Amino acid sequence: MDCIPKGMDALFIRNVRCFVNPGAVPLTPLTFLVGENSTGKSTFLACAKLAIERAAGYSVPDFNAEPFRLGAYEQIANYRGGRGGRATMFQIGVRLVNPEKVSTCGEDLLLHADVYKPEFATRIDRMVR
Repeated sequence: MDCIPKGMDALFIRNVRCFVNPGAVPLTPLTFLVGENSTGKSTFLACAKLAIERAAGYSVPDFNAEPFRLGAYEQIANYRGGRGGRATMFQIGVRLVNPEKVSTCGEDLLLHADVYKPEFATRIDRMVR
């Protein structure tokens, strides 16, 4: 990445796999992720990577770039089971502080968050192949 956002202080993940609606996850210069297997550590890192890339100006998110392969919409969007079914959208975003010095590209962003809906499923499926 040639444009790394400066001042990223929180990550927003909603309806992505095990992250139903955790709100803002605060980030510090040193953030530890601790948990048992299959609790969302890799998903959190993949979402952080996607949010950073989007805030830095990348136009098309790659949900299956190495080292993270999140899969297609059906594997990414939270599944609540029963009547709840699959989430109708998922969201990944970042909160940036110091908007006058947000990135090396000179962008002024306070919050950058993308919403992905099932209509993106075809595009995501194409990225998987």
